[in-house]
Amino acid sequence: MTGRWHRVRVHWHDGRAHDDAIRGRTAGEALANATANWITENPHGRAARVEHLPNPADPRAEFEQEPGART
Repeated sequence: MTGRWHRVRVHWHDGRAHDDAIRGRTAGEALANATANWITENPHGRAARVEHLPNPADPRAEFEQEPGART
């Protein structure tokens, strides 16, 4: 999978949510990949929905970084 990291928020049926990062060439592709990971192909504890989050204002967000990497 190529593409940069995108931020997504995974929402659970009980109201909880958590943030994750997933690769995609576009926001739509990243959202589709996250949906497959957390809803479509996840046989255990499927999420209710996944939303794409905007990248932070930090210009470094546009570069290839591992999730959680800080410089």
